[in-house]
Amino acid sequence: MESNITAKIKRYIVKSCPYGELAELLKDLKKLTPLDLEDKEVQEYIKENLQSHFAPVKAADGTAVILTKHNYDETDGTYIDQSRRVKFRVNYIDQTVTAIEPLDVLLSMNLGNYRTLINDRIGKYLSGYYRDHDSFWNVVAQGNDDQFEINIMYTSKSVNLKNFHSGEWIGQWTITKQGFEGHVRINAHFFEEGNVQLLLDRKFKESFELHGDAEAEANHIVETIIKAENTLHVSLKEMYLNMTDQYFKAMRRVLPVTNTKMDWNIAAHKVVQSLRS
Repeated sequence: MESNITAKIKRYIVKSCPYGELAELLKDLKKLTPLDLEDKEVQEYIKENLQSHFAPVKAADGTAVILTKHNYDETDGTYIDQSRRVKFRVNYIDQTVTAIEPLDVLLSMNLGNYRTLINDRIGKYLSGYYRDHDSFWNVVAQGNDDQFEINIMYTSKSVNLKNFHSGEWIGQWTITKQGFEGHVRINAHFFEEGNVQLLLDRKFKESFELHGDAEAEANHIVETIIKAENTLHVSLKEMYLNMTDQYFKAMRRVLPVTNTKMDWNIAAHKVVQSLRS
Protein backbone atom coordinates (compact mmCIF):
# COMPACT_ATOMS: atom_id res chain seq x y z
CA MET A 1 0.00 0.00 0.00
CA GLU A 2 1.27 3.46 -0.91
CA SER A 3 2.61 5.46 2.04
CA ASN A 4 1.02 8.74 3.04
CA ILE A 5 4.28 10.60 2.32
CA THR A 6 4.49 9.17 -1.22
CA ALA A 7 0.88 10.20 -1.89
CA LYS A 8 1.59 13.74 -0.65
CA ILE A 9 4.66 14.00 -2.90
CA LYS A 10 2.66 12.81 -5.92
CA ARG A 11 -0.09 15.32 -5.17
CA TYR A 12 2.39 18.16 -4.81
CA ILE A 13 4.18 17.30 -8.07
CA VAL A 14 0.95 16.99 -10.07
CA LYS A 15 -0.71 20.05 -8.54
CA SER A 16 2.32 22.31 -9.10
CA CYS A 17 2.86 21.26 -12.73
CA PRO A 18 2.85 24.28 -15.11
CA TYR A 19 -0.06 24.59 -17.51
CA GLY A 20 0.24 22.60 -20.75
CA GLU A 21 2.87 20.23 -19.39
CA LEU A 22 0.69 17.83 -17.41
CA ALA A 23 0.65 15.02 -19.99
CA GLU A 24 4.46 14.99 -20.17
CA LEU A 25 4.78 15.12 -16.40
CA LEU A 26 2.44 12.14 -15.94
CA LYS A 27 4.50 10.11 -18.43
CA ASP A 28 7.69 10.86 -16.49
CA LEU A 29 6.03 10.25 -13.13
CA LYS A 30 4.89 6.80 -14.29
CA LYS A 31 8.54 5.87 -14.89
CA LEU A 32 9.49 6.81 -11.34
CA THR A 33 6.60 5.40 -9.33
CA PRO A 34 3.44 3.33 -9.79
CA LEU A 35 0.73 5.68 -11.09
CA ASP A 36 -2.75 4.47 -11.96
CA LEU A 37 -4.54 7.23 -13.86
CA GLU A 38 -7.87 5.52 -13.24
CA ASP A 39 -7.36 5.79 -9.49
CA LYS A 40 -9.82 8.29 -7.96
CA GLU A 41 -7.12 9.86 -5.79
CA VAL A 42 -4.85 10.47 -8.80
CA GLN A 43 -7.77 11.93 -10.75
CA GLU A 44 -8.41 14.26 -7.82
CA TYR A 45 -4.79 15.51 -8.07
CA ILE A 46 -5.28 16.13 -11.79
CA LYS A 47 -8.58 17.92 -11.17
CA GLU A 48 -6.90 20.21 -8.63
CA ASN A 49 -4.18 21.04 -11.15
CA LEU A 50 -6.65 21.83 -13.96
CA GLN A 51 -8.88 23.90 -11.69
CA SER A 52 -5.95 25.92 -10.33
CA HIS A 53 -4.93 26.80 -13.91
CA PHE A 54 -8.49 27.59 -15.09
CA ALA A 55 -7.79 25.01 -17.78
CA PRO A 56 -9.99 25.30 -20.89
CA VAL A 57 -11.51 22.05 -22.15
CA LYS A 58 -13.16 21.90 -25.55
CA ALA A 59 -16.07 19.75 -26.70
CA ALA A 60 -16.34 18.10 -30.13
CA ASP A 61 -18.50 20.98 -31.44
CA GLY A 62 -15.82 23.54 -30.50
CA THR A 63 -17.54 24.91 -27.39
CA ALA A 64 -15.25 25.23 -24.39
CA VAL A 65 -15.52 25.48 -20.64
CA ILE A 66 -12.86 26.58 -18.18
CA LEU A 67 -12.42 24.34 -15.16
CA THR A 68 -12.43 26.24 -11.88
CA LYS A 69 -13.76 25.60 -8.41
CA HIS A 70 -16.05 28.62 -8.87
CA ASN A 71 -18.14 27.07 -11.64
CA TYR A 72 -17.86 23.49 -10.38
CA ASP A 73 -21.03 21.86 -9.05
CA GLU A 74 -19.92 19.35 -6.41
CA THR A 75 -23.38 17.76 -6.24
CA ASP A 76 -23.10 16.17 -9.69
CA GLY A 77 -19.46 16.82 -10.71
CA THR A 78 -20.27 19.17 -13.62
CA TYR A 79 -19.01 22.60 -14.72
CA ILE A 80 -21.67 25.19 -15.38
CA ASP A 81 -21.92 27.83 -18.10
CA GLN A 82 -24.80 30.18 -17.35
CA SER A 83 -24.36 32.12 -20.60
CA ARG A 84 -25.15 29.08 -22.75
CA ARG A 85 -27.36 27.49 -20.08
CA VAL A 86 -25.44 24.21 -20.17
CA LYS A 87 -23.27 22.13 -17.89
CA PHE A 88 -20.30 20.03 -18.92
CA ARG A 89 -19.03 16.65 -17.82
CA VAL A 90 -15.27 16.31 -18.19
CA ASN A 91 -12.74 13.51 -18.53
CA TYR A 92 -9.74 14.80 -16.56
CA ILE A 93 -7.25 12.34 -18.04
CA ASP A 94 -7.99 13.18 -21.68
CA GLN A 95 -9.08 16.76 -20.84
CA THR A 96 -12.15 16.40 -23.02
CA VAL A 97 -15.84 17.13 -22.59
CA THR A 98 -17.75 13.86 -22.34
CA ALA A 99 -21.29 15.28 -22.16
CA ILE A 100 -23.17 18.57 -22.39
CA GLU A 101 -26.44 18.80 -20.47
CA PRO A 102 -29.08 21.57 -20.16
CA LEU A 103 -28.82 23.89 -17.16
CA ASP A 104 -31.64 25.69 -15.37
CA VAL A 105 -30.39 29.17 -14.44
CA LEU A 106 -32.39 30.23 -11.39
CA LEU A 107 -31.57 33.92 -11.07
CA SER A 108 -33.74 36.98 -10.56
CA MET A 109 -34.16 39.23 -13.59
CA ASN A 110 -31.99 41.91 -11.96
CA LEU A 111 -29.12 39.60 -10.96
CA GLY A 112 -29.28 37.77 -14.29
CA ASN A 113 -29.04 41.10 -16.11
CA TYR A 114 -25.94 42.09 -14.10
CA ARG A 115 -24.32 38.75 -14.89
CA THR A 116 -25.04 39.02 -18.62
CA LEU A 117 -23.72 42.58 -18.89
CA ILE A 118 -20.52 41.78 -16.99
CA ASN A 119 -20.02 38.66 -19.11
CA ASP A 120 -20.34 40.69 -22.33
CA ARG A 121 -17.95 43.41 -21.12
CA ILE A 122 -15.34 40.85 -20.04
CA GLY A 123 -15.56 39.16 -23.45
CA LYS A 124 -14.97 42.47 -25.23
CA TYR A 125 -12.03 43.28 -22.95
CA LEU A 126 -10.35 39.94 -23.59
CA SER A 127 -10.85 40.11 -27.35
CA GLY A 128 -9.24 43.56 -27.35
CA TYR A 129 -6.19 42.69 -25.24
CA TYR A 130 -5.63 38.94 -25.65
CA ARG A 131 -5.55 36.46 -28.53
CA ASP A 132 -9.08 35.20 -29.18
CA HIS A 133 -8.21 31.53 -29.73
CA ASP A 134 -6.18 31.39 -26.49
CA SER A 135 -8.57 33.31 -24.21
CA PHE A 136 -11.49 31.93 -22.23
CA TRP A 137 -13.86 33.31 -19.61
CA ASN A 138 -16.92 32.52 -17.54
CA VAL A 139 -19.13 34.60 -15.27
CA VAL A 140 -21.28 32.81 -12.69
CA ALA A 141 -23.85 34.38 -10.36
CA GLN A 142 -25.66 32.85 -7.42
CA GLY A 143 -28.00 34.01 -4.68
CA ASN A 144 -30.70 36.67 -4.81
CA ASP A 145 -30.93 40.45 -5.02
CA ASP A 146 -30.29 40.85 -1.29
CA GLN A 147 -27.49 38.32 -0.89
CA PHE A 148 -25.55 37.42 -4.01
CA GLU A 149 -22.11 36.53 -5.36
CA ILE A 150 -20.86 37.06 -8.89
CA ASN A 151 -17.63 35.32 -9.87
CA ILE A 152 -15.65 36.50 -12.89
CA MET A 153 -13.07 34.04 -14.20
CA TYR A 154 -10.86 34.43 -17.26
CA THR A 155 -7.57 33.21 -18.60
CA SER A 156 -5.26 33.45 -21.58
CA LYS A 157 -2.77 30.71 -22.40
CA SER A 158 0.46 30.47 -24.39
CA VAL A 159 1.99 27.01 -24.71
CA ASN A 160 4.95 26.28 -26.99
CA LEU A 161 6.68 23.21 -25.64
CA LYS A 162 8.72 22.72 -28.83
CA ASN A 163 10.44 25.99 -27.99
CA PHE A 164 10.61 25.17 -24.28
CA HIS A 165 8.17 27.64 -22.78
CA SER A 166 4.62 27.96 -21.52
CA GLY A 167 2.70 30.71 -19.78
CA GLU A 168 -0.68 31.92 -18.65
CA TRP A 169 -2.54 34.94 -17.32
CA ILE A 170 -5.38 34.20 -14.89
CA GLY A 171 -7.90 36.57 -13.34
CA GLN A 172 -10.59 35.85 -10.77
CA TRP A 173 -12.86 38.49 -9.22
CA THR A 174 -15.75 38.21 -6.77
CA ILE A 175 -18.52 40.79 -6.42
CA THR A 176 -20.84 40.89 -3.42
CA LYS A 177 -22.89 43.60 -1.76
CA GLN A 178 -19.99 44.10 0.65
CA GLY A 179 -17.35 44.81 -2.01
CA PHE A 180 -15.37 43.82 -5.04
CA GLU A 181 -12.10 41.91 -4.78
CA GLY A 182 -9.98 39.58 -6.82
CA HIS A 183 -6.53 38.53 -7.83
CA VAL A 184 -4.46 38.15 -10.97
CA ARG A 185 -1.95 35.34 -11.39
CA ILE A 186 0.87 35.07 -13.90
CA ASN A 187 2.65 31.76 -14.41
CA ALA A 188 5.52 31.50 -16.89
CA HIS A 189 7.90 28.59 -17.40
CA PHE A 190 11.09 28.51 -19.48
CA PHE A 191 13.02 25.26 -19.57
CA GLU A 192 15.54 25.42 -22.43
CA GLU A 193 18.81 24.20 -20.88
CA GLY A 194 17.46 25.10 -17.46
CA ASN A 195 14.30 25.52 -15.43
CA VAL A 196 13.07 29.02 -14.63
CA GLN A 197 9.57 29.93 -13.47
CA LEU A 198 7.80 33.21 -12.77
CA LEU A 199 4.93 32.79 -10.33
CA LEU A 200 3.11 36.00 -9.45
CA ASP A 201 -0.16 36.41 -7.56
CA ARG A 202 -1.35 39.98 -6.99
CA LYS A 203 -4.48 40.68 -4.93
CA PHE A 204 -6.79 43.67 -5.36
CA LYS A 205 -9.68 45.01 -3.32
CA GLU A 206 -12.16 47.75 -4.20
CA SER A 207 -14.99 49.29 -2.22
CA PHE A 208 -18.05 49.04 -4.43
CA GLU A 209 -21.83 49.00 -4.16
CA LEU A 210 -24.51 48.14 -6.69
CA HIS A 211 -27.18 50.85 -6.88
CA GLY A 212 -29.36 49.60 -9.71
CA ASP A 213 -27.80 51.05 -12.87
CA ALA A 214 -26.67 47.69 -14.23
CA GLU A 215 -25.07 48.92 -17.45
CA ALA A 216 -23.01 51.70 -15.82
CA GLU A 217 -21.93 49.43 -12.96
CA ALA A 218 -20.94 46.58 -15.28
CA ASN A 219 -18.77 49.06 -17.20
CA HIS A 220 -17.24 50.30 -13.92
CA ILE A 221 -16.44 46.75 -12.79
CA VAL A 222 -14.60 45.88 -16.00
CA GLU A 223 -12.82 49.28 -16.06
CA THR A 224 -11.62 48.54 -12.51
CA ILE A 225 -10.26 45.16 -13.67
CA ILE A 226 -8.48 46.80 -16.61
CA LYS A 227 -6.97 49.44 -14.32
CA ALA A 228 -5.74 46.77 -11.89
CA GLU A 229 -4.15 44.74 -14.69
CA ASN A 230 -2.49 47.84 -16.14
CA THR A 231 -1.03 48.56 -12.70
CA LEU A 232 0.34 45.04 -12.64
CA HIS A 233 1.86 45.46 -16.10
CA VAL A 234 3.64 48.64 -14.99
CA SER A 235 5.02 46.97 -11.85
CA LEU A 236 6.30 44.04 -13.95
CA LYS A 237 8.04 46.43 -16.32
CA GLU A 238 9.71 48.21 -13.40
CA MET A 239 10.77 44.86 -11.93
CA TYR A 240 12.45 43.80 -15.18
CA LEU A 241 14.21 47.17 -15.54
CA ASN A 242 15.57 46.95 -11.98
CA MET A 243 16.23 43.22 -11.97
CA THR A 244 19.99 43.53 -12.48
CA ASP A 245 20.52 45.79 -9.47
CA GLN A 246 17.87 44.30 -7.18
CA TYR A 247 18.27 40.58 -7.77
CA PHE A 248 21.20 39.51 -9.90
CA LYS A 249 23.77 41.64 -8.08
CA ALA A 250 22.72 40.10 -4.77
CA MET A 251 23.14 36.61 -6.21
CA ARG A 252 26.74 37.21 -7.31
CA ARG A 253 29.70 36.62 -5.02
CA VAL A 254 31.43 39.78 -3.84
CA LEU A 255 34.69 37.89 -4.34
CA PRO A 256 35.41 34.67 -6.24
CA VAL A 257 36.22 31.49 -4.32
CA THR A 258 39.91 32.55 -4.27
CA ASN A 259 38.92 35.63 -2.22
CA THR A 260 40.97 37.72 -4.65
CA LYS A 261 39.52 40.28 -7.01
CA MET A 262 39.97 39.61 -10.71
CA ASP A 263 42.81 41.55 -12.32
CA TRP A 264 41.47 42.82 -15.65
CA ASN A 265 44.91 43.98 -16.87
CA ILE A 266 45.27 42.15 -20.21
CA ALA A 267 49.01 42.90 -20.45
CA ALA A 268 49.63 41.21 -17.11
CA HIS A 269 47.80 38.09 -18.25
CA LYS A 270 49.86 37.96 -21.46
CA VAL A 271 53.07 38.13 -19.42
CA VAL A 272 51.89 35.21 -17.24
CA GLN A 273 50.98 33.18 -20.33
CA SER A 274 54.38 33.82 -21.93
CA LEU A 275 56.19 32.80 -18.75
CA ARG A 276 54.17 29.56 -18.56
CA SER A 277 55.04 28.69 -22.17
